[in-house]
Amino acid sequence: MTRDELKQILKQIKEADYKVCENIDLDRLILAMLEHIGDTDAGLRDNLIYTSFCKLAEKEAFSVEQLRTILNTSLDDNHLFYNIGETDTDSIFTRAFSMLMIPAVFRFNRDVKNFLTKVEVLHVKDKVLYYVKKERDFRGIVEGKGWAHAVAHAADALKFLVGNEFLIKDDLIEILDALEPMIKNQDALYNYREDERMLATFIDIIDRELFTGKELISWLNKFKVSEYDKGLKLPNQMYLVNNKKQFLQSSYFYLLKNYKKDISEEIIKEILNILEEF
Repeated sequence: MTRDELKQILKQIKEADYKVCENIDLDRLILAMLEHIGDTDAGLRDNLIYTSFCKLAEKEAFSVEQLRTILNTSLDDNHLFYNIGETDTDSIFTRAFSMLMIPAVFRFNRDVKNFLTKVEVLHVKDKVLYYVKKERDFRGIVEGKGWAHAVAHAADALKFLVGNEFLIKDDLIEILDALEPMIKNQDALYNYREDERMLATFIDIIDRELFTGKELISWLNKFKVSEYDKGLKLPNQMYLVNNKKQFLQSSYFYLLKNYKKDISEEIIKEILNILEEF
């Protein structure tokens, strides 16, 4: 299926309120969507391919096996890990939008049909954690090509993993360990609400109630201003300090507004103490 054919079919599906006609080969359509998932045309990539995946999943248009195909293909070397490590190239769109297939499938798994096995869920967790260690392109919006937003998309995937019953405390510790360097990014300044997407993952970890207040505070203390921060050269020093401060501020105001549990009161006080050092 050519790119133009794909675009035309997806427009027709959208106009039909995401109902797939009987004459459309859905397996073939899925493969074409995955092939073009990183297209530099934001209208095709974001508004048609990604949106169609989500809407069709919501409407239960995909079989369980098709959802497995979407998930497993998204995780492979030609998608989530396509040219991983590159910066400022168009390969970021393939990686970042392949990552978004994880929340799409996990949302269906949570809300409609609980079909993913423990082995599958843990496999996805390992892939995402490996990805966040290797991704080096931190752009939010790319002029003329739209959203890249790899950090935010990875945070979305981590959030859905956190909410899965198969993940135990040790798995959540791994996710906290992965979130830390994402937040403490010294190579780019987050300007596109990445802090809020990472915060959503942290909030869901709190909601799992597997950690004590002291354990969560211990993790938050990793974002204090340190001697290492002060020794960095500009602009890296400001990137790191501002990214940490932004995450802490978002955490503080969210918890202050939304939480009344005793554990959150401890955390709010500690975050304020940390912020006063900035």
